[in-house]
Amino acid sequence: MNPVFLIGGKTLCIRRLKQTDLQHAYYDLMSLLSEIDRTILRTREILDNLKNEYIYFVIEDLNTNMIIGTGTVIISNNSIQLSQVGHIENIMICQDYHDIGLGDIIFQHLKYYCVNTKHCIKVITNCDHNI
Repeated sequence: MNPVFLIGGKTLCIRRLKQTDLQHAYYDLMSLLSEIDRTILRTREILDNLKNEYIYFVIEDLNTNMIIGTGTVIISNNSIQLSQVGHIENIMICQDYHDIGLGDIIFQHLKYYCVNTKHCIKVITNCDHNI
């Protein structure tokens, strides 16, 4: 189940990236991602081939159906479940949504995902989530 929350009068949802996001919110999404992530997504090998290694999450404003934030989890050693390491990277929030704590909210969600869903033995943060 995707977490839905109300902040600043906006109804927001954190969920995994879907193929339809690339079709319908392509430019909104691409403007938030790093160059490396944009390159990976453009190759169209996403979601199927990268599911076990790169997991993209988005924050969607349910009032406007816009993607307003993103964060990436990279699971290393994903073939050996006892020694998986989660890397949290590229947390980006749309400028209009800065300063309401969304960076920390998505960071906590990604960290929870690494520890409780993927059972990572370690989580490494490689981004600034104080936006």
